[in-house]
Amino acid sequence: MLSGKVAFVTGGGSGIGRSTCQVLARDGAHVVVVDFNEDMAKETLQSLPGDSHLHFKLDVSDKNRLTSVIESVIKQYKVPPSIVANCAAIIILDTPLNVKMEDYDSMMDINVKGTLNVIQVTSKEMLKHSMRGSIVNIGSCVWDFKDPQYAAYAAGKAALQSITKTVACELGPHGIRCNVINPGF
Repeated sequence: MLSGKVAFVTGGGSGIGRSTCQVLARDGAHVVVVDFNEDMAKETLQSLPGDSHLHFKLDVSDKNRLTSVIESVIKQYKVPPSIVANCAAIIILDTPLNVKMEDYDSMMDINVKGTLNVIQVTSKEMLKHSMRGSIVNIGSCVWDFKDPQYAAYAAGKAALQSITKTVACELGPHGIRCNVINPGF
């Protein structure tokens, strides 16, 4: 079904990201596992069937490093990823009146800016190679929560809803889909 396609999965070292890598590999894709925790990315890589997969240590908020990783992927597979799963995320719970700005910034850097970095770098390569593709962003049901503990995390996931819709409008005419999945509890 996905034979020969290249899939790029952020946050691939655990949770939804790891499961996404496993399903994509099972269905025949060449999977690129990226995570800021290299040991976890290696664990995921070792759990995948076949030997055509790669892993990279990557902080998605570092656009220069991300660009270098995508260049390495293209060198290896001769094409950019046409499947992108943005699963990388961090969550730090605190109320609006108590959240530390450095925690808020960290969540926005990974959950929003990092996701947009991945969308920009991968979609520009898809366009350059005249490829159709699919970008899936992992949101969360908390984007519309009223629970004060989730204030900063929910703000980032709300931003992701809007980014996804606008990216879909921009890239859809080029055959590149962009969707968000909002898992619940």
